[in-house]
Amino acid sequence: MRHKFRYQLISGFVLFLILSCSCGKGGEKGQAVSAPSRDPVEIASGVDRAVATTGDIVNYTLTLNRAPEVQAKIPEVGPRITGFRIVDMGYNPEKRVEGRMVSSRWYKLRADLVGSYILPDVEINYQEGDTPKKAVAAPVYVEVASVLGPAGEAKDIRDLKPIIPYPGRPFWFWAAVIGGPILLLLLCWYAWRRRKQRERAVPERPAWELAREELQRLTELKLLEAGEVKSFFFHLSEIFRRYLERRFRFPALEATQEEIHGYLKSMEWIDEELKKSAEDFLNGSDLVKYAKYAPPGDEIELRMGQAEMFIEKTIPNIESKNI
Repeated sequence: MRHKFRYQLISGFVLFLILSCSCGKGGEKGQAVSAPSRDPVEIASGVDRAVATTGDIVNYTLTLNRAPEVQAKIPEVGPRITGFRIVDMGYNPEKRVEGRMVSSRWYKLRADLVGSYILPDVEINYQEGDTPKKAVAAPVYVEVASVLGPAGEAKDIRDLKPIIPYPGRPFWFWAAVIGGPILLLLLCWYAWRRRKQRERAVPERPAWELAREELQRLTELKLLEAGEVKSFFFHLSEIFRRYLERRFRFPALEATQEEIHGYLKSMEWIDEELKKSAEDFLNGSDLVKYAKYAPPGDEIELRMGQAEMFIEKTIPNIESKNI
């Protein structure tokens, strides 16, 4: 009986402890759990690949997530990107996501040399009430490797195998071995010739038509309305250089201003004032792209007008040639 009583006493004490813990947890469960607070402004950076090879396109994206009542925007980091060539760039306008404003800026980058590269950190200064604050996106590391694989290891030298007598082959075998490649080359040549004929049948679109369409698409992006002046001039300068490359058949996209000046100088049929206008456009565009210069509205209209005027003035007079 004494052992039985002791066993009941211990069981009752354990049951009391279990009920006490359950009541405590139930009280906590009834309390409201608040969601973790977020910073008014958050900036994040990233790439689609941390390891690339020479010639690959690396997509670099900056994403801004802010509270609607706080004003902030993504800065232009193009001049701070080193080691990569900017192939293309753009801006995704803001949209509301879960009560916050989200926008992004993207760059398509290409590295021509093997090595380790660091895309810069990005800072955004903003005001929360009367308190100045700062949001920071960490730098991004990208490793660029060669397209060539590592050198193979040397293999052990094996003993020579005994000579195996070469069996004789019938005539049809040699006819196939010799005639097959010749027939394949003839078929490839015929296909290449047919493709060239089709390409000549469909003439290439004129450079000025393509430039007009690109300028129209640039206007529809509304970068100036969004305050993206540098991004606007990056696109405008590239459209102008691409027109020079298509129209006059020289590598204007990769050329320096001095090289472009030399090419234009050799074209005596272009008016001197028009050449000066083109050089002034290139100088003014680079000043906005790579220096801390914010042009006024009338200068932006001037640069746009210079590019359009050069394109229109250098269209060949096809109608007079056909008379």
